[in-house]
Amino acid sequence: MNLSLPAQLGLHRLNPRTSIGGRLIAGFLLIALLSAGALGWMLYGVSSRSLEATYREKLNLVALRKSEALEAYANELLRSVRATGRTETMVAIVRELEAALAAGGPDSEAYLQLAERQRRALAPIAALYDFPEMVLVSGSGTVVLSLNPRLAGLEAGASITRGPLAGSELGGVFERVRTLLQEEISDYAIYPGMKDPAAFAAGPVMDDNSVAGMLLVQLSNAQIRSIVTESAGLGESGETMAGIRVGEEIALVAPLRHDAAAPFENRLPAAGDSALQRAVRGQHGYGIEPDYRGVESLQVWTFAPSFRWGLVIKQDTREAFALIDAQRRITIQLLALLILPVGLAAWLLARTVSRPIVLAAQAAAEVANGDLKLQPESNRNDEAGVLLRALATMVLNLRTLIGQVKRSSVQLTSTAAQLSYTACKQEASVADFSSSTSQIAAAVHEISATGQELVNTMADVARGIEDTAGLADAGRSSLTGLEETVTELATSTQGINARLQAITEQAHKIGGVILTISKVADQTNLLSLNAAIEAEKAGDYGHGFAVVAREIRRLADQTAVGALDIERMISDMQSAVGAGVRDMERFSEQVARGVEASADTNRQLERIIVQVEALTPRFAEVNHGMQSQALGAQQISSAMLQLREVAGATASSVDDLLEATRQTEESVDQLRLCVSKFRTEDADQSTAT
Repeated sequence: MNLSLPAQLGLHRLNPRTSIGGRLIAGFLLIALLSAGALGWMLYGVSSRSLEATYREKLNLVALRKSEALEAYANELLRSVRATGRTETMVAIVRELEAALAAGGPDSEAYLQLAERQRRALAPIAALYDFPEMVLVSGSGTVVLSLNPRLAGLEAGASITRGPLAGSELGGVFERVRTLLQEEISDYAIYPGMKDPAAFAAGPVMDDNSVAGMLLVQLSNAQIRSIVTESAGLGESGETMAGIRVGEEIALVAPLRHDAAAPFENRLPAAGDSALQRAVRGQHGYGIEPDYRGVESLQVWTFAPSFRWGLVIKQDTREAFALIDAQRRITIQLLALLILPVGLAAWLLARTVSRPIVLAAQAAAEVANGDLKLQPESNRNDEAGVLLRALATMVLNLRTLIGQVKRSSVQLTSTAAQLSYTACKQEASVADFSSSTSQIAAAVHEISATGQELVNTMADVARGIEDTAGLADAGRSSLTGLEETVTELATSTQGINARLQAITEQAHKIGGVILTISKVADQTNLLSLNAAIEAEKAGDYGHGFAVVAREIRRLADQTAVGALDIERMISDMQSAVGAGVRDMERFSEQVARGVEASADTNRQLERIIVQVEALTPRFAEVNHGMQSQALGAQQISSAMLQLREVAGATASSVDDLLEATRQTEESVDQLRLCVSKFRTEDADQSTAT
């Protein structure tokens, strides 16, 4: 099935996502959404930071208010203890109770009556300052009065420094106050007999500059907890954590909003980086981090120096940032609502822009399909109208161009046929010429190669003759030297023979001497034997002479043995010298024969040298002639090679001309084929004529 070019180009099935309209709509939506999203994100970021700063400031104010309230309560408590303890009435009460206790003990009637009377006197003071307990202690640490005796170890007559409270926080604050003589608040601790942790304020009872005793008052847990647990401004999830360091741990001293049983039940290590751990170490700060429940919270931590507490004021980020979450949802909803009007406006604008472009694309597709009868018109004054009018002008120019191309293609076809015929004839002539040239060049090349080989052979023969003459001359010199050497060797051999004869004569003389020595040794042995006999006859007087005779006989025996060895060695030497004399005589005869052979060889080499020297000039003349002949053959071969290259270049040019002619014919055919699909009335009429 044949499709038109617009169908082939896919104009009937444009993808809306890749078309101009689709891209314009996507672009408008992307710009609008990105702009609105960026604006919303900026507003969200600004509002988030502003709201976080607001909550941070609020938590800081709450922390400051609670810290100031605790400090004010502590200062008021210490002033109350100071005002109560440093009065003459209190000094008198302590001394009177101490005397009654010392006189009759805690169970005596006098002490009990006095203690009851003093309790009634101190009760209004305790009620005024909301003291759950008031204790009077003597200067030595003995309890003289307890207003509400509920704590074990605070009974009348008990000692704080030596009893069960000696190592407690209460005992420690007693020792510090007695040493420093100033009021102090103890840390919270669990004491026997009490369900809740308790803290005490201690102050000295002084008479002028002497310490009469000590006043201990228990802090009101309800009043302190009301300060700590007060949650005004913290919303529904906000709360305050108060912790104190106990050894290597941190204990909570006030109930939590989400855990009423937390005091002294919930503990955590003192070493760490949580908000409460930093607060107990005396640090101040702000952060967003999980709390003891694992819930992310806004937290401000500070330190209350009077109680040595770490305070953490916190609020869940979910509640604090609820307004930010609502703002984020509203922003997303507004963006979703913005898509519809922006998309409608983008669709209308894209339709206005893309419709004329589609019309222009269809017109261009028809022109590309070969239909030059089309007359695109447009009354629009925008870019699309300019494009359509430019297409109309292009179609008119194409009509004129196609007509000229069709007329020129006919002329080109005729010219290409003539060029092809001429090139074929020239190609045949060049082929014959090239074949003849190649045969001549091959023959000349063979002649040149043969001449060069002969020249090389003659040169090798000449060098061989020269080397032979040199070797013969060197051989003659060597034989001359060899003859002289052999002559000297014969002379030396005769001298060696004479010396060996002299050695033989000396050996005979040495043999006579050895014979004489043997005879002397025998006579000496005989004399020593006679001397031994005479010494034996002489008895003791001849004992020394017998020893001398024995040594002389031993020496004679050794001399005889040595003479025999020397005689044997002389005999062996005479045999060896005799054999050497015979060998030297045979060697002298061989040397004489070698001298005669060297002389004959020398005479033959002289005749060879003369003949070689006569042949050398003749080989030089032949070599010179062959070199001239080889040089001429090389020149002829070079000329033929150049001629063959010229013929090859001519043949290549002819081939190029034929190829160009064929390409011209093919181009004309293709041009005619391409032009034939364009349909123009003027072009069709000119082709027909």
